[in-house]
Amino acid sequence: MAEHRRFFDRWIVAAAVVALAASACGTRSDEPSTSAADPGGTVTEPITPGSTNAPTTTSTPLSAAEPTWSSQELLLVEVAQLDKPLALVGRSGTGDLYVGEKGGRVRQVTRTTTKNQPDRFAVRNGAVLDISDEVSSASEQGLLDIVFSSDGRHLFVSFTDRAGNNVIDRYTMDGDNVATGTRIELLRVEQPFSNHNGGGLAFGPDGFLYIGIGDGGRSGDPLGSGQDPSTMLGSILRIDPDGASGDSKYSIPDGNPYVDGGGAPEVWLYGVRNPWRFSFDSTTGDLWIADVGQNRFEEVNLLRAADGGGFAANLGWNQIEGFEPYEGGTEPADHTRPILVYGHENDRCSVTGGAVYRGELLPVFDGVYLFGDYCSGEMFGAQTSPGGVIFRNLGLQLPRNVLSSFGTDENGEMYVLSLDGGVFRIEPAPAE
Repeated sequence: MAEHRRFFDRWIVAAAVVALAASACGTRSDEPSTSAADPGGTVTEPITPGSTNAPTTTSTPLSAAEPTWSSQELLLVEVAQLDKPLALVGRSGTGDLYVGEKGGRVRQVTRTTTKNQPDRFAVRNGAVLDISDEVSSASEQGLLDIVFSSDGRHLFVSFTDRAGNNVIDRYTMDGDNVATGTRIELLRVEQPFSNHNGGGLAFGPDGFLYIGIGDGGRSGDPLGSGQDPSTMLGSILRIDPDGASGDSKYSIPDGNPYVDGGGAPEVWLYGVRNPWRFSFDSTTGDLWIADVGQNRFEEVNLLRAADGGGFAANLGWNQIEGFEPYEGGTEPADHTRPILVYGHENDRCSVTGGAVYRGELLPVFDGVYLFGDYCSGEMFGAQTSPGGVIFRNLGLQLPRNVLSSFGTDENGEMYVLSLDGGVFRIEPAPAE
């Protein structure tokens, strides 16, 4: 933890100098999406933000050099079949996978490794945790995410309750299962509508828990939550679950931008519509956020640890969608622009965020951000370079409207989840 805090101290120093700024929803009308999870290629001519004659797909300029990873052939290898898997994490010291099902159960997938043999996976009977009686799983609701503490002793669960509100619970583990009676409700955020719940969880390099909360739903953010840091809606929060005192179940880290007023003390950054999902690069500490757009654009945001890691960042919603004003909006003076935006051609309409690859099976992908689109089922890679942002279709695709999430195991290998039930590991295609 001390090492994490030292790393975070560097964030705060940078922030003082720079002062920068679920299921997700691709809903395109005033009504909530009716899809089970709407969290969220080949790229047409990319453009510079603000360029005229913009094609539908946009991004920052691409590097002239073709990356070595763009020619790597990949496979999706199924490792498990579950009931609408929506979240996957590894657990420190075990090598196993823990998968959250939309309906409210957490399942364990054991992984057995043998030298010179393929890994073997098996779904354990029963549930590690079953809160299905408490979870509302209609539309974009459900058990939205899970994450373990760094030592694997505590499981954190994000879900929508029967009233549709976001709830974050903490449990203590007893072996492979949750210990009965250890539940602590950390946080409850009232949701005015049934969509745009966000619900993502991640521990940052500082050791604090980050929580993504959507703007509250309906079309166009009618409550104006995105540009209002006094509400926890439309924000990514940062709390310390180990710092509880008195009646509080958590504490507010001293470095939070609104700890002394001006906004909700939990808010770390704001201006998001429905972040599905966000993740920290395990090597650099950079924060990557995939934010689902409204009618035209999907965006990926990169907040570098060296620049403050997102401290008080304003990602622009609902004044900006992608690079463009939304319905006559005005770009905020403190707007942090996305690094990559793509449009809604070829059935694309809802970004599904992933993670920066740091595993061993795909060495050429080291440092590449892997993500996809829920609606088209396509999967992409993105990487920053001196010449701009490289954005390529990976040649992997699931059926439409099932690409629910990505996840990584303890070794940094990447998995893809399908609402059809499949849990897949991304692997290199065998050499011919």
